[in-house]
Amino acid sequence: MTSIKKTINANAIWVSDTHLGSKGSQIEKFEDFLKSIACKKLFLNGDIIDKFLIKNTTDLLTICKPIIDQIKQLQQEGTKIYFLQGNHDKEEDVKKIFYNIVYETEMKYKTLKNKTYLIFHGDKCDSSGALKTKFVTLLGTKVYEFILSFKKKAINKKISLSKIIKVVSKKIILILFQYEKKLLKYLQKENVDGVICGHSHHPIIKKISNKDYLNCGDWVHHCSYIIETNDGTFKLLNY
Repeated sequence: MTSIKKTINANAIWVSDTHLGSKGSQIEKFEDFLKSIACKKLFLNGDIIDKFLIKNTTDLLTICKPIIDQIKQLQQEGTKIYFLQGNHDKEEDVKKIFYNIVYETEMKYKTLKNKTYLIFHGDKCDSSGALKTKFVTLLGTKVYEFILSFKKKAINKKISLSKIIKVVSKKIILILFQYEKKLLKYLQKENVDGVICGHSHHPIIKKISNKDYLNCGDWVHHCSYIIETNDGTFKLLNY
């Protein structure tokens, strides 16, 4: 296999919502991305392995092998790997395939410019999750997978029906359940300068009141990630 030159150099990198096991997961592109990065810290910020779509260990190890291999390679190169649990992740599965990895539900991160950011997936402040039974979540996942199967047949290739449905539905839910208001309250309680999260599949860097809000986006539609450069600047990028 041809090696990929290390073209992305950073102090820290955040990715989320790869949903390995999904028809929409960009696993080959994500593998190439992992080959191309050089960083001190890599944060896998939730919904990396989709527990609703990967049912057994054999499938898990087969589907995720390229990613597992690249994670191990990064560890050998000296990168510290952090895994933040998302609502589609299963702790036992993650610990089964990733060794010497820091596994948390949330953590605080001190930036190079001496700010303190909360790192977590983001579902904790999404109160709509409390209304979803396992059956409802599984049904929604199956419907979304069905739509994804028609992704390549879209009349206008620049506009993906699955992307529109996912992004619009997520936005409506987060607005209805006052996500940003609850997130801001949580950040104030934790006494941090901001947050780096995922969950919404909407990559963005902005302010929520006086707090920094950085969202990694996803690797189903956007192939987006956040870096902290070696001089402490935060950037939102697409691979």
